[in-house]
Amino acid sequence: MDKATQSSHEDADEFQRFEEEIDVVSVSADASRMSYALPTNPSVSDRRHLQKTMQSAMTTGRRRNNNNNGLKIILPTKRPAPSATIAPAAKRRAISTNENKTNKRTRQYNRVANPTPYRRRGQYGHESESEPEPSEKRNLHNNMERQRRIDLRNAFEYLRQLVPEVLKKERAAKVVILREAAKYCDHLTYQSSSINRQLSELKNHQERLRMRVSLLRRNLALKR
Repeated sequence: MDKATQSSHEDADEFQRFEEEIDVVSVSADASRMSYALPTNPSVSDRRHLQKTMQSAMTTGRRRNNNNNGLKIILPTKRPAPSATIAPAAKRRAISTNENKTNKRTRQYNRVANPTPYRRRGQYGHESESEPEPSEKRNLHNNMERQRRIDLRNAFEYLRQLVPEVLKKERAAKVVILREAAKYCDHLTYQSSSINRQLSELKNHQERLRMRVSLLRRNLALKR
């Protein structure tokens, strides 16, 4: 077998390999438009032209989305960068971290600005021991309330004895005692004002009498 025949067979095999890789229909359509047949003994220029034609047919077949028979060629898609999906999650984590820091600072500021006016029970041993039990607190409160009622009853009894209208009414209601006491206070106020006016008039009359006595004494001294 001579070199020309071997070269022809190699070109034919290469063409067949490229033909299997590209779109069959596209290559067949392009091959039908070719006005010449594959030479059995191609020259160097024919091989170069053949390679260019095959490369052009491969490029055209890859760029086509749909061929004449309705076959769809799926081109390789570019995978999105991992940062595109990770970025929102990282952004949310950053925002959450900033919010946590802000809330922590706010709680610290409130703790400093508004110190707790009391201490928790049991924080210190002596404080927990000094605090009375709930039953003791209840008894203490009841005793204080009982003493307050006794003092209030004694005060109303003393006031009743001061008011003439209810002096003989031992079971007079508190409302009646207060109303009669208010009336009696108004009466005493009016009586005090009247007495003060009378006192002032009596003082003036006394001063006039003194002046008259003094004048009579001088006249008696002159007659002697």
